[in-house]
Amino acid sequence: MTNQKIFKDAIVDKLYMSLKSGDTLDEYRDEEFEVAPNEFLETSIAVPDSVPELGTKPGDDVDSAIAIFDYLGKLNATQASDRRLWTYLSHVTFREYTMKRWEIESDDAKASTSILEHWFVSENDRRLRRHAIARLWWAANLTFAPWEADPVSYVSLRNEDSYAYTRVLLSTQDIFQQLLERSMGRSKKVLFALLEVFRSNASLLKTGKPFEV
Repeated sequence: MTNQKIFKDAIVDKLYMSLKSGDTLDEYRDEEFEVAPNEFLETSIAVPDSVPELGTKPGDDVDSAIAIFDYLGKLNATQASDRRLWTYLSHVTFREYTMKRWEIESDDAKASTSILEHWFVSENDRRLRRHAIARLWWAANLTFAPWEADPVSYVSLRNEDSYAYTRVLLSTQDIFQQLLERSMGRSKKVLFALLEVFRSNASLLKTGKPFEV
């Protein structure tokens, strides 16, 4: 095991402003990214020495979410919303994945918008849910075996697959966005009630736009 690194605040600000100004846009098309020793801090988050390989297709999101959750483990509220952590993970640890999963377009304006959305976060729920790595961890964290955390409320949902509801949440982009980027997903009971509807009615998932059915 090793301690997870994070960027210093000033480095996150520098990366963000340099990208917004257009000075470093081309650097995001380069798979190599060097980090100087004075640009990061070590945290108390223990992670495996081996970094998981993540699939870069939308259909790989479930397996990638499980891999990220297994890799980082449970984080406390402060860690889970720390922009320094997620910016480090997208820029360094999972840089190749982030580049391929959220392909950087040739049009500079579109490329910059996409990078700001998927490589950086703020302490804003919506931004966390769109970050390349944070979205995966949060999807798994919110849906992992709810009957273990609250056996009274969710005993009826008990399943042999601890990630059963993670699979539903990430089955389509529409479900993920509608549930986690809107107010309805802020209530765990509402979230799991809706996920159970989709889990029990597989035909809704085949439409690709289940909320329009």
